[in-house]
Amino acid sequence: MADQQIDRILEHPYHTVLPNGTRLVVDHTGGTIKKEYAEKENKGRKEFSSNPDEMDSKESPISTHKASIPTKVDSNSEKYPERITVAQIKNKYESVITNFHKQTDDKYYELIEHAKNEYATKGKNVSYAYRYTKYNSAVKALELQSDSMFNEIMNSVERSLESNGYHKAYSNSFQDEYKEKKKVRRDKVQSDAVKQ
Repeated sequence: MADQQIDRILEHPYHTVLPNGTRLVVDHTGGTIKKEYAEKENKGRKEFSSNPDEMDSKESPISTHKASIPTKVDSNSEKYPERITVAQIKNKYESVITNFHKQTDDKYYELIEHAKNEYATKGKNVSYAYRYTKYNSAVKALELQSDSMFNEIMNSVERSLESNGYHKAYSNSFQDEYKEKKKVRRDKVQSDAVKQ
């Protein structure tokens, strides 16, 4: 059931840049994650390296300030370093998550539009079983890719939370949202692409 249009949709990689400057790219197999670490800015453009040791200090990970022993500011007061909050950590990832969902939605939209065009062209000459198999296979391939990218993003969120003294369970809202959107996307393909 080779279909060049579906192959093109699947071959377009996912890509995002994490708050620490790391760029993630998921290839069409969904199994290969390419991580590129920000090196430096060159004329307003970030250059990337696959070596995490070359990461530019300006693009360092989210601050890891924790409540600690006070430092003397003057003889009458003590100053504690500010501790980054869960909300601040999650806010840094909002645009990453939004971008990821947009890329995923775009791929599903293209898949559904392709199915509608195919149905409009071939009509009832294409059996339900054929459409079901073809488009569910495409959905599984898209889910493999999106799961891979989402898991990398969540690993970064969880590391940021834990390095700031919080439990990784604070990332559950992102995971719940992803699971819900994943189900909605799958159902949309079923209703719009398969059951025409």
